[in-house]
Amino acid sequence: MSGAPRVAIAGFVHETNSFSLLATRYEDFDSCIFTGGILRGAALDAFLARAPLACGGFYRRALDEGLQPLPLLYAFAEPSGLVREDAFEAIVGEMIAGLEALTEVDAVFLELHGAMICEAYDEAEAQIVERVRRVVGEAVPIVAAFDLHGNLTPRTLGQLDAAVAFRTYPHIDMVATGERACAVLQRRLAGERFVLAWRALPFLIPINRQSHLEEPCKSLYPLLAASEARSPALASLNLLTGFPLGDVPEAGPSVFAYAASQVLAERAVDELLAAVLRREPQFVSHLASADQAAREAAAWSADKPLLLADVQDNAGGGASSDTVEVIAALLRHRVQGAIVGLLHDPEFVEQAHRHGVGCSVELALGGKSMPGQSPLRERFEILALSSAPFQLVGAVAGGVRMDLGRSALVRCQGVRIVVTSGRTQCMDSGYFRHFGLQPERQRVIVVKSANHYRADFQPLIGSIIEVESPGACMMDPGRIPYRRLRVQVRRVAASVPPLE
Repeated sequence: MSGAPRVAIAGFVHETNSFSLLATRYEDFDSCIFTGGILRGAALDAFLARAPLACGGFYRRALDEGLQPLPLLYAFAEPSGLVREDAFEAIVGEMIAGLEALTEVDAVFLELHGAMICEAYDEAEAQIVERVRRVVGEAVPIVAAFDLHGNLTPRTLGQLDAAVAFRTYPHIDMVATGERACAVLQRRLAGERFVLAWRALPFLIPINRQSHLEEPCKSLYPLLAASEARSPALASLNLLTGFPLGDVPEAGPSVFAYAASQVLAERAVDELLAAVLRREPQFVSHLASADQAAREAAAWSADKPLLLADVQDNAGGGASSDTVEVIAALLRHRVQGAIVGLLHDPEFVEQAHRHGVGCSVELALGGKSMPGQSPLRERFEILALSSAPFQLVGAVAGGVRMDLGRSALVRCQGVRIVVTSGRTQCMDSGYFRHFGLQPERQRVIVVKSANHYRADFQPLIGSIIEVESPGACMMDPGRIPYRRLRVQVRRVAASVPPLE
């Protein structure tokens, strides 16, 4: 190898919810509110220079280490239903064409999710890696970074020279994950070779029980770095808590490692697997009904706000983010001083913009996207309107310029609601601050998010109630209507004593 190693970089990221009715089209990648669209050329270089993502961490570390990064393409879309085959083929086709056009490449870095499902492929990431491998051959190292919600198997992992996954949820270590991927790739370029060991867990983990800020995961994720520190020949140890909303046979948690020897890799995954199994009973999810949560909110009198997490209508897991059961419960129980976000309803927003600030008008809010749901028909006072981009401020995506299109702040009785044209989860207080609301000064905060909200909101609040309400991001695997899940995996964590 002469000169600086040339490393092709590409990203194609989607978390697919098989139970979401929102089909994932090419346009969803090309009009993404986080990236502004599919990124190429100078726009991609500028994005990688600042992105709080794994690709950004890899790119910046590669430059610092004297590598020559060659960005090809980056495509991201909000979690939603199956990725249409034409969209998948168009994006992967462009990625492969860009790779083939390079006159020389010494390595490849891929940012993938691990839970993408295409109309034609259950394990879509395997297709991506297979096609990249066919272009570069066996001698060129390929290293990937994955979300910890990946439903991965050796079909994907076995084609890579190494892989790393996030170790936090909320994902506050995305940049660090890219940096770790760069370090592993440098070891591979220096001549080290790694072998894979992988184990599937025998039970599904509810999404809301996967946070690193609470047990049981709070004590699990630190084991990964500790194991690597004890054994330098262990290049990468990873726990994937899985994405249970992917209705494919391979859905579910797993552990995997890349190490210099098979013995070391197998020992590392077996030790980690045993640690997870000992905590199985702690993964059971418990949610409050909307009325239970609203009663608690009505009686709340602490100095810090009470936060109600509408975890099942989470756009970050593929839900429509427009169900209104929690808002209706707040109104029934006459809760005062509550703020709610984000309710996705482009039709409502357009009507609010037509009427203007200061108007009080009867409108139908939400309940338009999910079968069996109905809009909330009430009188709303239009408090503020916006079409302006703004910056997020939290630990997950702080500094990202967010453009939700048109949005509105409205009030119904004692409840103020942020309604948007763009669909995304409320993981950042910036969505409220953009409208002049200070979450820390409210009595009650309602967010449509499963876990990401914790990174920004948890320091501001007094307590959290996770609420069971309609939504495509179902928390209890025992109630998810699977058709294709393998029979060998338990749908709920068993109520058994921990293993000794």
